[in-house]
Amino acid sequence: MKIVFHIDDPIKAPQLKANIENALNILPEVQLTVVAIGDGTEIYSQERFQQFMQTHAMVEFEACRNSLRTRQIKEQSIKPATVVPAGSLRLAELQQNGYSYIKL
Repeated sequence: MKIVFHIDDPIKAPQLKANIENALNILPEVQLTVVAIGDGTEIYSQERFQQFMQTHAMVEFEACRNSLRTRQIKEQSIKPATVVPAGSLRLAELQQNGYSYIKL
């Protein structure tokens, strides 16, 4: 099973974490990707969320480059997340590749 979570609001970070934990506990082999767009990209620069990303290295965390630029967030400040050129296009690509889409 493959799932992509779409987050565009930092207030949803606790819900995102819970969804990731639940999915991994129930189905450890699940492939998870998180695509952050808009204000959602802000969570990747938060120290607590960076720790979460490090302890969940099996999950792909991706951020929209356009959103980062608009918010003046430096790409280096969101590690270990990776940057994609356009978050909405990445979401469409993942869905075409069989990922189930979940919007938070």
